[in-house]
Amino acid sequence: MGLKKLVKQILINKYNKCYEKELDSHLVSYQDWITDLEDSQAPDSAPVSDSEEFFVIRSPRGREAVHARAWVGSWFARFPEALILYGDEDVWPEGEERQSPYFKPDWSPDLLAGCFYPGGFVAVRKEWFETCAGELPELSKLQDSAEAFEKYRCNCQRLACCLMKLAGGYEKGRGRKTILHIPHILFHHESEADREAWMRYGEQFVPCEPQVDLPEDGALGMLSVVIPSKDNPDLLEKCIHGILETSADLRYEIIVVDNGSSQESRVQIEALLKAVRRSGAAGLARLLYHYEPMEFDFSRMCNLGARKASGELLLFLNDDVELVEPGCLKGMAQLAVRPFTGAVGLKLLYPDVKELQRIQHAGITNLPMGPVHKLQFCSDEKVYAFGRNRGRQNVLAVTAACLMVEKEKFLETGGFAGELPVAFNDVDLCFRLYELGYENVCRCDSFAFHDESYSRGDDEAPEKLERLLEERRRLYERHPLLEGVDPYYSVYLNREGLDTRIRPRYETQGNHVQQIKELTPCSAGQEPTDYRQDPCLMVRVESALENAEQSGVNITGWSVVLGDNNACYEKELILREAKDTAADEMLKRYYRIPLEGQYRPDLSENMPDQVNVGLCGYLVELMHTVLPAGRYNVGILARNRVTSTKLINWSNRVVEI
Repeated sequence: MGLKKLVKQILINKYNKCYEKELDSHLVSYQDWITDLEDSQAPDSAPVSDSEEFFVIRSPRGREAVHARAWVGSWFARFPEALILYGDEDVWPEGEERQSPYFKPDWSPDLLAGCFYPGGFVAVRKEWFETCAGELPELSKLQDSAEAFEKYRCNCQRLACCLMKLAGGYEKGRGRKTILHIPHILFHHESEADREAWMRYGEQFVPCEPQVDLPEDGALGMLSVVIPSKDNPDLLEKCIHGILETSADLRYEIIVVDNGSSQESRVQIEALLKAVRRSGAAGLARLLYHYEPMEFDFSRMCNLGARKASGELLLFLNDDVELVEPGCLKGMAQLAVRPFTGAVGLKLLYPDVKELQRIQHAGITNLPMGPVHKLQFCSDEKVYAFGRNRGRQNVLAVTAACLMVEKEKFLETGGFAGELPVAFNDVDLCFRLYELGYENVCRCDSFAFHDESYSRGDDEAPEKLERLLEERRRLYERHPLLEGVDPYYSVYLNREGLDTRIRPRYETQGNHVQQIKELTPCSAGQEPTDYRQDPCLMVRVESALENAEQSGVNITGWSVVLGDNNACYEKELILREAKDTAADEMLKRYYRIPLEGQYRPDLSENMPDQVNVGLCGYLVELMHTVLPAGRYNVGILARNRVTSTKLINWSNRVVEI
């Protein structure tokens, strides 16, 4: 090996070791994190006497957390309407470290239909229980014994679920007040197997959820399927055939709302619909084609379709969604007609390579950066976050690519918001249903295919990003109490960065906000000329939001140099004033910020072919006093410390200071 190559390899080895050392400094164990967290927290008050105020239904395999009963006493004292409490839990084998925490959602009646998620420790207000024990004669004598674990488990689950039903858990909005989730670890299982055994349902147990009272003929009433569509006759044909092939057990009508297809496409669509009418498809009562040229406005198109609908149920369906499972719409309808249910969604998979079973939608999670699709792009062959992509899941919102709701409830919300013509109109509808007391649910026990690329296009285009941010602002103006809040997504799960997986917060707890209080501008009128613009330098800005004190803007994202060792690069954030006119172009100012690497496990998982990308995230807080007020383009400067290669690239995001 030549001297030059030897020196280069020595330097690469040096930076690889530095990378590994820095990566280790970002990793925090669950044991250390939870110990520090619990040391910093304490119950609001001393526990009341549990023998007088409450009793506990618990697993005999495991042990209560030290402060479990203190937390229960405190919460019963703070929330007089509360009748039942449950908390988070983990696994703590004797003599080993704590592991595998389950940070749970707030009251989720549909999740309870698939597993006993309240877990190994459930507290019940004793005074209330004594008033309703007469309704549970065969269960009220439950003995705290582990002699027959399976029988004991089933009896415990049956008792707890019956009590949850009696507490109003299946009444509109009531369960949120009477069945509360304490966001603290209340129970330690001895092993993962013990937890799974306790949470699963035995053959003897039937969940105490209300059954839908159907008319004698089993009908669910008329379902009106509203399909917004323009210039996509081939997709529309596949969509409609999917409905015909999977909905023979329903009475339904199809309403196509076309906002201005070309004459050629319109002729194709009319021929398609004529052929469908002639087919005599079972269950199809009516097929309506509403053609009205207009600018794309999803809210208006859906509201138009809803006004023309004659059914008791509405299904809003994108023309790029293909239904493939017979009975899937009936399954959604059976949930939608329950008095406490709001919107019902369906798990959606990408159709590009069906063998991969990549998830597109499994419910919408509401984070500080805004609504996101957790588990998007993940393989549905795996099970994530205690079955988050399996069974029925209560969520704050579902996508209107496939959303069912009773027409009466839809009208109660006022329909889709006219001020949100493109983005977040489905989230807004679900938020209003939630605020009215309804529970939204995603059926992850069934699926359809969604070719999202057709309906969304390129979200990285600058004009689309600006529109998206503006509509996000409008969304939270309409729902200020829900900004950054999601009752079905624990505060102890990762809430920073656009990592689609569902991870506990401790995994990235070693990251710290890089606070910038002072900056010096580069030369006016020119960006650094010794850096080569190259698309191999990927730049993503995931969010740019006011910090909690509203004293600055937090910019979150990541940057990866494709095809090279990222451990060898030092990177800077570069901000460029966004000027509106060519005359202002020479007056632009540039600002450079040396970046500290932030740990992003998702980058390593999503880019297994790239080298040392785990620390390629960034989280910068710019105080408002640092920069002149205005709009700034965001880019990255990357310099290879071994080869001296210098790269620059820009994101499509504009940050408002």
